[in-house]
Amino acid sequence: RDLSYQLIQLGAGYQLTDELYGTLTYEHYDVDLQDGNTAFQAYQLHELASGEHTKDKIMISAKYFIGGAEFGLQYEYNTGDFKPDFGSGFVVQYADEGTAQSVGVPVGSPGFRGRFGGWNSLLTRDFEQQRLKAYMKIVF
Repeated sequence: RDLSYQLIQLGAGYQLTDELYGTLTYEHYDVDLQDGNTAFQAYQLHELASGEHTKDKIMISAKYFIGGAEFGLQYEYNTGDFKPDFGSGFVVQYADEGTAQSVGVPVGSPGFRGRFGGWNSLLTRDFEQQRLKAYMKIVF
């Protein structure tokens, strides 16, 4: 297994009032993973993860302090992509209509079948996610 991992993070915080503190953070992840060869599929059932992974994250948070309690709210927006590079040990196939319907890929998209029939797509995958977290901490 060979992993190249890079994280760049920029952030700033500001004490808005005596009780309220806010932050803004940006993170960029750039990961290149070579996870062996597809000819070796551990237990013949694992999901392959080799390829280039990129992710951008923007976070905004606010913390309100009162007495021995901290109330917080954090919003996170994530976006990124995964470009598979599964090495060798397989023959590229193209999804027929049955495969496309059963695994949710476009007809004619490249990939290959695993030993037990699972489909490993070779398409770039894009993602976007939002998360909101609210919390309360009490200090004794």
